[in-house]
Amino acid sequence: MEVIKMEEKINPYEVLDNLSKSLIKRIDNGNSIQPERLYLLMEVVSKIIEKGETEKLGESFDELRRRLQSYYQYGYIEKMESGRAFDFGAVWSIVKMIEIINDRKQEPILIRHFAEKYFKYYQFFFVLKEFSGIEFFELVKKTKMSISELAGLVARLQWERFFSFSRLGKKAYFYLEERGEELLMVMEEIKK
Repeated sequence: MEVIKMEEKINPYEVLDNLSKSLIKRIDNGNSIQPERLYLLMEVVSKIIEKGETEKLGESFDELRRRLQSYYQYGYIEKMESGRAFDFGAVWSIVKMIEIINDRKQEPILIRHFAEKYFKYYQFFFVLKEFSGIEFFELVKKTKMSISELAGLVARLQWERFFSFSRLGKKAYFYLEERGEELLMVMEEIKK
């Protein structure tokens, strides 16, 4: 196996942009990802982490993150053959590592911002905390929101990692994540 090394003079953001576009195509087309590309992705990301500039990764990387999230969220990974699922998992872990680093940098500001912006949806987060794994239509009843209002809220916030959901057939079940619990605590402070 030939190992591709990233030269020092090459712009890691440019490499990441091109690599992200390539990975999106390979994942969408059902192709496996060569080990060399995974290695290069790890090398590029480690250079960016060393520079401490993980928040400006570009639109292509953001699209890769969104695409991976939707594959995971809608259960496509369970239908993948094992080799492809392994590739997917390797890329997913690198993307999640960057998200965690960025969250640590921005968390206090963002949580407060979201708590203020979405305070009127306090009941939504409270119900998720009290009824982990609640089904969508039960969530509608308990929050007293309309179906369209709840669907819109879910669509707006699903990428913010306050909650997660899984599908079983036509039903969706919702769970409050750790970040959502932090948001709820800030909302409770605002409420006082």
